[in-house]
Amino acid sequence: ALSQYDCVRFPALSAGLRTISLRSDPYNVQPKGLFLWVLTPADGGSLAADLPVVLAAQAYHIEDRTASVDGIHWSSSLDGDLGTGGWVRPVLSTGDHRITATANDRSVEVSVRVE
Repeated sequence: ALSQYDCVRFPALSAGLRTISLRSDPYNVQPKGLFLWVLTPADGGSLAADLPVVLAAQAYHIEDRTASVDGIHWSSSLDGDLGTGGWVRPVLSTGDHRITATANDRSVEVSVRVE
């Protein structure tokens, strides 16, 4: 029995009135997962201290062909957990942060300075 990621090809070759059909051996195709983009802040940017900042990201599920913002988790190298969602508005402490957006098995990181 084939698993959900196994594929089989059935090519057909035709020459006039004769057609030959073939069947390949099963082969495995792994799921493509998703793409994840951080929309804001820009990598290397500067942000104001003591004010909420907008962190925004979007995921695109390749197999489903759908965009999503659900389940994106945000964290900071200095402040820890920042929240979950397509956009969050944390107040960041002063310093150099590595902001990470994570969805499923994908992570994207940007570096920002808060001053």
